[in-house]
Amino acid sequence: MIEKIDILGVTYAISLVPAISREKYTIGQCDYANQSIDLDMAPPPDLMGATLFHEVLHAVLEGVGEDCVNSDEGSVQRIARGLYQALKPYVDFSGKEKRLTAKR
Repeated sequence: MIEKIDILGVTYAISLVPAISREKYTIGQCDYANQSIDLDMAPPPDLMGATLFHEVLHAVLEGVGEDCVNSDEGSVQRIARGLYQALKPYVDFSGKEKRLTAKR
């Protein structure tokens, strides 16, 4: 898993944690003030990857001042899921980068 990511010029640390919340079944959390993203370490890789996109999208929306969209979890989830599905073939969440290549 990648350990940090630059979002709009702000570096966020990414950490795997034992449990974020069992009460609300929260598996990811973005902390803007501390520039960190926590991911529950229990879910399978696909769910963890989708959750990372979800939390990164929260950080992007916060950074560009889109408070209305950022507070709408349904919209954030749908956009993040679409981005994850589109980019999944090109991203390895173990921290290795897959390169896009031009078709000839």
